[in-house]
Amino acid sequence: MKYISLVIIILLISCDNREKEAEKFTYPPEWEPHEAIWTDFNFEPWGFPSEEARLTLISALAKHVKTKVVYDNDSLMKIGMKQLQERGANMDSIEWVKLPYWSSWMRDPL
Repeated sequence: MKYISLVIIILLISCDNREKEAEKFTYPPEWEPHEAIWTDFNFEPWGFPSEEARLTLISALAKHVKTKVVYDNDSLMKIGMKQLQERGANMDSIEWVKLPYWSSWMRDPL
């Protein structure tokens, strides 16, 4: 019985610490102020959304807000950067972030 009580106390302390750590991170709703909007420019094998649609979105967003663009392929990123420059996108508002993530269906990266 003595050991069971000890295990329960350790578990309670551990859970309390995890809750405190979790409170440090939040996922604010879309209407709250935010640092940037995240999107991506990666190859999708099924072709949707298309590169054209992604470039249109990134260019439109960069006019109004800092836009972080996730990519996983340096060559594709250079193509995207060149095409955004040709469209007259606000390149100062775009930050390219290399992540080993192959799909555009990513949300709220930490």
